[in-house]
Amino acid sequence: MGNSNFETGKLGEHICATKLMKMGETCEIVNLDCVDIIVNRGEQGLVRLQVKSSRYKRKDNKQLTKGYQFFTAFGLHKKPLTIEQCDAIGFVALDIEKVIFAPVSIVGIQKTKRFSRAKFNEENIELNTWATTLEGIYQ
Repeated sequence: MGNSNFETGKLGEHICATKLMKMGETCEIVNLDCVDIIVNRGEQGLVRLQVKSSRYKRKDNKQLTKGYQFFTAFGLHKKPLTIEQCDAIGFVALDIEKVIFAPVSIVGIQKTKRFSRAKFNEENIELNTWATTLEGIYQ
């Protein structure tokens, strides 16, 4: 597997789209501005999804630095993602091919988001976080 940011992003998009399709969603990879995947929810409309990918990171075997780190900012001046750019984010752990979905509102003013490996290994993580994400979008 290549190591460039482009290849990392593409792999994450395909993993994310595959997980969505396995959950019965209709989606397409589109790469349009900050939108990587469009999910067609029928009468509910489209969900614009930004995909963020990360590999497991370790630094000097210190517990505090283990995990997955995602950059949740865009543009030259790295502004945090908002509802103007996308509706939701798919955080992809590349090495274990798992996805955590979240409404874009989770970002707030943060430019990064971190998750432990344990979070990705929770039972039915994709299904549960997708359901919660949809609730957050359609409330």
